[in-house]
Amino acid sequence: MNSTNSVPLTLSLNPANLPSSELGFTGHCYVSPNNYQKFLRANENKKPVFVSIKSFIFTVDQHPGVDDKSVALGKYPRTYLKVSFTDTIGVSLYVPREDIEYKLSYLSLEVSLGVSVSNKRLEIQEADLDKQFRNTYKGQFMAEGQILLQDFGSNILILKVAGTQRIDIGVQGQNLTGIPGILSDETVIEMKGENNEKFALRGAASEKAQSIFKSDFKFEDLGVGGLDKEIADIFRRAFASRRFPPSVLARYGITHVKGLLLYGPPGTGKTLIARQLAKVLRSKEPKIVNGPELFDKYVGETERKIRELFSDAVADQKKLGDESPLHIIIFDEFDAICKKRGTVNNAGVTDSAVNMLLSMIDGVNALNNILVIGMTNRKDMIDEAILRPGRFEVHVEVSLPDEAGRVQILNIHTKTMRANNLLAPDVSLEKIAKLTKNYTGAELEALVKSASSLAFARSNNLLDFSKSVTLNEECKIEHQDFVHALEEVKPQFGVDTDKFEALLRNRIIDFGPRFKSNQDILLNVINQIKFGKSSQLISVLLEGDNGTGKSAFGAWAALQSDFPFIKLVSAENFVGYNEIGKVDAIVKIFNDAYRSTQSLILLDDIERIIEYVNIGPRFSNSILQALMVLIKKVPTKPNNRLMIVATTSQKEILKQLEVYQCFDVVVHTPILNKEEIKTVLRQFKGDPQEFDRIAESVERITIKKLLFLIDMATQGEDYITYNRFLKCYAECMKEEY
Repeated sequence: MNSTNSVPLTLSLNPANLPSSELGFTGHCYVSPNNYQKFLRANENKKPVFVSIKSFIFTVDQHPGVDDKSVALGKYPRTYLKVSFTDTIGVSLYVPREDIEYKLSYLSLEVSLGVSVSNKRLEIQEADLDKQFRNTYKGQFMAEGQILLQDFGSNILILKVAGTQRIDIGVQGQNLTGIPGILSDETVIEMKGENNEKFALRGAASEKAQSIFKSDFKFEDLGVGGLDKEIADIFRRAFASRRFPPSVLARYGITHVKGLLLYGPPGTGKTLIARQLAKVLRSKEPKIVNGPELFDKYVGETERKIRELFSDAVADQKKLGDESPLHIIIFDEFDAICKKRGTVNNAGVTDSAVNMLLSMIDGVNALNNILVIGMTNRKDMIDEAILRPGRFEVHVEVSLPDEAGRVQILNIHTKTMRANNLLAPDVSLEKIAKLTKNYTGAELEALVKSASSLAFARSNNLLDFSKSVTLNEECKIEHQDFVHALEEVKPQFGVDTDKFEALLRNRIIDFGPRFKSNQDILLNVINQIKFGKSSQLISVLLEGDNGTGKSAFGAWAALQSDFPFIKLVSAENFVGYNEIGKVDAIVKIFNDAYRSTQSLILLDDIERIIEYVNIGPRFSNSILQALMVLIKKVPTKPNNRLMIVATTSQKEILKQLEVYQCFDVVVHTPILNKEEIKTVLRQFKGDPQEFDRIAESVERITIKKLLFLIDMATQGEDYITYNRFLKCYAECMKEEY
């Protein structure tokens, strides 16, 4: 800020108080009449007279209350000049040069309240303050760091110069930002108010939206991988309006989004998004609460806890209005709080909690300084009144990461390892991402931990507690560690491997052309789901008598598909469930399937699932209606595909119940004829002629019963004989055969 002109006169003076407090509102410094005349003569009797004190330039004036050894300065100038009454400072005449344009093009001021004459909140229009400030300080030099006082209706305002820029007259190489300049009528003044419960600065220039994001915020700082689209949706829908001034939003007639619902499978990053958002937002300390914690056995306590969560936001809105800081409240397990009203036993408590939450967000005295984030795995269980516009209106599904997303997540969790060169050269995160279909972010993190533990175990005997364990630089995590970790960490949204392998324990046996025909049909449907342009949903019904291999055939098709999501739904899954519980469990399986790019659901023995019995007849209409809807429901995401395979031994009953008509393809699994029996027998040891005799002697047998009899007839032997087989056949065949 140093001036470049010559200094024709400098006086060494002592700082002193102003002769009267009113002079503090002029911005001038004051000297004795004798010293003023010296400065005036040195300035060739031109007014105003400027002096330089420690690189700040003041308009100097005379006052009889100042002696010849002193320069009178206000409290604030003495503060930013860093001088005391015992100092001696140089006061130099400052003569502006004629070849320099000193007028300011821009001046930034930070305004705060010094003294108020009232206990009420002082609200000032920027235009009024701008006018008074110009009248007071026009023609004076302004520099960054300078502090000025303004009398506004007997209230004292403190104005700090935050930035200056002189008018550019086209001189190359000049940096005009931050250089002292003179306030003129052409100067654009920007005022920023330190708004609080006692003071507010109103006006077009000052009513800027509060920056809710920290100035150094970058999207990478969120540390959330595989959710680029979801995060972009959150910022566009929930935060975009908060970056604009209230006056701009008022012209559009819109208000801020107050509720954000994050839903999706466990482990996909809902809680991580909420926590990371809370870190990067410039807001009050977020309040994080687990849904069930709000409920209390005492009457009214649940409602009180909800009111307390919002109490700080209520107080700030009353005091600060639109200038109130943002308050964030995060509800985990949100479905526990806002279950559909009238669906639970303690309906009074739950309904009251829902009503209280609604009144805070969208009631008569609704708050505008809040953002409530709810997280749930079961959006379908939440009361619809909560989800409508004006409440939790932004719904963002945090789904399973795709391959590119899995690479991002793996990069995040191996960042430190890579920085310390602890990943072996053979580790390819892209290859691992291809092997981890349907893994959530949490499961990928667990995969990295499991691979690390395998590397540790390779370098140390972890079970020998008599020795200390160490890790040297050679202990690197290898690709093989990740391969073994894949066997330990299975995705929740993966394949029911054990259940399908149990169905295939007796293996699939090719018994002839009818088997191959059915096999081709299923393979064609699988390929259609994989590669078809418009086939998002295909349903197949395997029907036939008991024991014809429907379940094994369906399990074979499921494993043959190699889909990342394969689930078995059978009656044994729901033993002990009530009717509503069964419906919820089935719906959840289908909802999970809709989230995967390629899914297959096997509904094994569908008549047992709907609880059909011959006596009555009786079945569960709730389960039946749910299945009929779900079998026809197409995945919402256009790139997701679902194949449904169902098995039944009661085709006619399914026709009567109108379930049969829901399927696109029906495959009949037959009872074996004589040639097919021979084909099966020839896959075991024995005399082919005896196999022919067995086939001629057997009537109407299923593949399951035939394999059972073969196993029974070969106990203790390696081959099948006619006599042993017929003996077993006579003992075990039921009347229907």
